[in-house]
Amino acid sequence: MWNVDEKGFNPDPLPRKVIASKSSRAVNQQHRRSHDHITANVCVNALGNHLPPQLVFNRKTLSTQLASNGPPGAIYSTSANGSMDAELFVHWFQKLFLPGTSREQPQLVLMDNHSSHLSLELIDCARNSNVIFLALPSKTTHVLQPLDRTVFSSLASHHQQVSTAARLLKPDHRL
Repeated sequence: MWNVDEKGFNPDPLPRKVIASKSSRAVNQQHRRSHDHITANVCVNALGNHLPPQLVFNRKTLSTQLASNGPPGAIYSTSANGSMDAELFVHWFQKLFLPGTSREQPQLVLMDNHSSHLSLELIDCARNSNVIFLALPSKTTHVLQPLDRTVFSSLASHHQQVSTAARLLKPDHRL
């Protein structure tokens, strides 16, 4: 049994806290927000194994510098807004999921029912590859999605801490 989900990140998120004097009534954040967006498509199984991620950037072309220090075996993609779409999801399925899993037994994949996961091409490919997709009900994934409940909540917290620390060390540096 596998679980696939994606998590979007702003490489330079807004800080959670602002330091101000106690007498201040309104405090504005002084921060340039990046328009960059990265989506990580992650897949893990019930035994704790994981496949390399797919990282989607909001760029027209992909710089080799972005992939040079990334996770081993990851695939790098682009889209207009840095989010997953049906074509990119099929690409992930064919290039990472199928080669990384066994065809000897049926493979069950839990996922949300986002429109990027639903295409005839994906359904045909999954059916021919002995893969069964099970979409979680709408508006329940925050409770039922294993990756949201474990990995992504911790990852988001650490991302925020590292970004805040980096901003304190180099306030004018863009992450």
